[in-house]
Order: sequence, then structure tokens, then C-alpha cells
Amino acid sequence: MDEKKKKGFFKKFEFGEYSLAFTFWVGFPLFVVTTFVTGLLAFAIGIPKALWAIFIFLPLFILFLRGLWNSASNSKGSKVWVVLAKAFVLIYAALVVLNTLGDIFN
Repeated sequence: MDEKKKKGFFKKFEFGEYSLAFTFWVGFPLFVVTTFVTGLLAFAIGIPKALWAIFIFLPLFILFLRGLWNSASNSKGSKVWVVLAKAFVLIYAALVVLNTLGDIFN
């Protein structure tokens, strides 16, 4: 088997081997829904927010942002979409960091 067929979904996603459109329009909603549902379940059963953030949210967040960035870098399409995707990654990461700092210092 060649190397590409050995990689699973998450490795392909992380390395940007899916199209930019798929990564953004399918990957982002999956990330949002997954973190929302796991967050609700975790909080409902009493798991501390910090534990959920470290073990569920952060790995998925990094996976999504790396996948989107790498997919944009590998994209053969319009450079406009590449720039917009990378701007989205930077802005979204900054917002999450600022929101986290707000939670810590409030």
C-alpha cells in the first residue's frame, strides 16, 4: 500500500490532504458540533471546564486549525480563498486565546 492510503482521516485532515472547501465547510461544522456536544455532556456530568478544555477542546481546535492552514497551503484554487482561510485561522485562534484569558482573569 502506498503512504497516502495508510493515513487515516485525522492524519489526512491535519496535513491538509482534503480540499479547502471540504476542510472548511465540513470540518468546521464538525468541530463546532463535536466540541459543543462534548462540552454539554462534560459539564452535565460534572467534569471541570479546564479538563474538558485541555483534553477535548484543545486537541480538536489544534487539529482543525492545522488542517485548515495546511489545506489552504496545499490548495491549487484561487489565492483569495487561501488568504481568507488563513486569515480565518489567525482571527479564530486570537479570539479563542482572548476569550480564554478573559475567563482566567474574570
